[in-house]
Amino acid sequence: MSYSLLSWAQKTQNPLSALVLKTIATTDELISQLPFVPKEGESFEYIREVSIGSFGYIDPSNPAISESTGSEEVIKVPKRWAGGDFYIENFANDHAGESAYRTQLRMKLKAAGRMIADDVINGAYAGTITVSAADVGAYVDTIVAGPWLDSYRHGLGLLRYTHSGTKLAFRAPGDMHFGADVTCAADGTYTLTSENPSKYVVVTLDVSDATRDQTLTVNFASSSHEFDGLKKIVAPSQVRASTGTNGDALSFEIMDELRDSVKVRENLFYIMPSSLVRSYAKLCRALGGVTPEAVVGGQRFMAHDGIPILRNDNIAVDESKGGSNGTLSSVYLASLAPETGVYMGALGGSSMPADLDPYQTSILGFRMYDLGQIQASNKAGWRINWYGGLALGSTLAAARAKEIAPA
Repeated sequence: MSYSLLSWAQKTQNPLSALVLKTIATTDELISQLPFVPKEGESFEYIREVSIGSFGYIDPSNPAISESTGSEEVIKVPKRWAGGDFYIENFANDHAGESAYRTQLRMKLKAAGRMIADDVINGAYAGTITVSAADVGAYVDTIVAGPWLDSYRHGLGLLRYTHSGTKLAFRAPGDMHFGADVTCAADGTYTLTSENPSKYVVVTLDVSDATRDQTLTVNFASSSHEFDGLKKIVAPSQVRASTGTNGDALSFEIMDELRDSVKVRENLFYIMPSSLVRSYAKLCRALGGVTPEAVVGGQRFMAHDGIPILRNDNIAVDESKGGSNGTLSSVYLASLAPETGVYMGALGGSSMPADLDPYQTSILGFRMYDLGQIQASNKAGWRINWYGGLALGSTLAAARAKEIAPA
């Protein structure tokens, strides 16, 4: 079972739970619609289809049947841990009572909601990547991590260089085998996938520095400890680059391309910053009609081809191409559906009644603790923790058009 924060807030019978959920859900349109799915364990796994094989007609004169077995991959999403404390002086607590506590709780939850909402778009765990020192270590000038690469949880990654043929292969943390060798005969940028194709790195190489066979270790660490967001987890094959010299203007055709590339059609939403929402409204007004709308869960959104558009200013307007330096942005289309689309796997059990008390158990990843009186001062404390990670049930459940110019 899954709920969005907004739907759970409407359903819950516990006033404290309703405050927790409504405060967070109202800080961001995307967060209000994102499914939260209870997941046990410090990480959670699911199976994702890679290929389905083939099926064809048989020649009666030569009735041979070719083998083409489908394949799957295991996605393992590490949960991240966030939290914060707040304290209230006993004087204020004794005189203002419940209102002082609720005011501080609401502000702390709003801060939590804003942080999680930003990471749903921009989260990137592996911000510190270290390649082992070796005599051919300079061969790798830079390395950019794909999603869910975590050496703290799953061990080191490996890069295997084969000098004969100048080939490079990658084995991600947690995988048993290397991915396919990629020929890297010239300086440049290459994408290397691991045994599980969802795990990949993008490396920039200086080929002249490689002189012999070598295996390098790669440590994927983090200073932010955040989960990987949409910018990371959307598959490279689902990213549309602009065709114009200085980026592309937003158009109905670009939005249609995204719609055509997303094959998981349940609960679809476009997601774009305010500047591009205004560009879309301008396109609609130029046709001489009204701006189309859609209603989801009692909320009214602008829409394209019946698909709601979520305004999200966590999508930065800072992308560059050609002469457009830091003025371009992105549009996403995602199926916000549990298990098959984009969803948040959060702390919780297999079932979560709506009247749960957040002091007794977790609600959509949030857990509250009463710290009691602080011995060294005349105040009482409370703690809020959250545990979760963003998942993508299918590579065909989300797409991105980048380098788009607001009108």
